[in-house]
Amino acid sequence: MFKIKDNINVAMERQKADIVLKNASIINVFTQEIEKNDIAVNNDIL
Repeated sequence: MFKIKDNINVAMERQKADIVLKNASIINVFTQEIEKNDIAVNNDIL
């Protein structure tokens, strides 16, 4: 249960993520587009 609360706090930007990948290329399989955005990794969860 602690990990879920921790991940919610990271998603709400109340605390920092373990790793942040800046300007990552993300492939959107629904729109078939490549997007540039940041990816946060916390507790081995994207």
